[in-house]
Amino acid sequence: MSEKKAGALAIFARAPELGSVKTRLARASGDEATLRFYRAMLRDVFGQAARFCDEFSGEMTASLWLASSEIPNRKSPRDNENGAAEVENAACENGKSEIAHTEKARFQTAEKFALGEKERREDETCEDGACDEETLRGSWKGAVFQQVEGDLGAKLSDCFWHLRQRSSERIVVIGSDAPDLPTAFLGLAFEKLSENDLVFGPASDGGFYLVGASCALESDFFDGVKWSSEQTLRDVLARAQSFDLSVAILPMWSDVDDEDDLRALHERLESGQSVAPHCHRVLDSLFR
Repeated sequence: MSEKKAGALAIFARAPELGSVKTRLARASGDEATLRFYRAMLRDVFGQAARFCDEFSGEMTASLWLASSEIPNRKSPRDNENGAAEVENAACENGKSEIAHTEKARFQTAEKFALGEKERREDETCEDGACDEETLRGSWKGAVFQQVEGDLGAKLSDCFWHLRQRSSERIVVIGSDAPDLPTAFLGLAFEKLSENDLVFGPASDGGFYLVGASCALESDFFDGVKWSSEQTLRDVLARAQSFDLSVAILPMWSDVDDEDDLRALHERLESGQSVAPHCHRVLDSLFR
């Protein structure tokens, strides 16, 4: 087995498809505006991850775990050892990226993420500076995986299992809902995993914006958790206690799920409490 890596950072996200992202926010803001904001969130989270990983001189890996409403999620590799495969970037002579694929469905997911974005952007106006020249795929340089079927617990379990198979000792997973999360929190999470089995970043809504593990988790670790509720973190902490795992807790942070969260994010960005340049430009145009 290859030498253990210092750590692996994983980002969970949905492919940017109209009508399938941030549905609570879309009820107030509309599908088009929500999709535009979601693209900005992804760009900021990608930048956040890139800046963080650059500090570790190749000892930290980053991967993107995508779900799409139009392409079925794959089965867990714990049920099928050949079920987990990677969609990677390969550099072309012209400096652009191309997608190398080993299975059609996984290729289609990554292709949709790249080309679907470009197709929709052809009709999008960029007078406010909210758009940039590259597609989202062009702004992500790491590996891309397809999420497995099942609830968030199944998806997290698969992600942790898969990255440990790739020789990562400390694994941290974040979502795309906290575009202004300080990179210092990521560093603190990996530090905590040097002395603890698990680390959580509590969100103000009762869930968590970050979860990390330095040990192998049982396949049923997340069973019984009530997801997307005020008791989500409490449920997971109870599971950790039942497995006799040590836990570290990070400072609380807010993610973005509804219009109130959106305005709170804009206030933080306007006041300089946090940084998310792509979201800041989009929100300035929405709230002006």
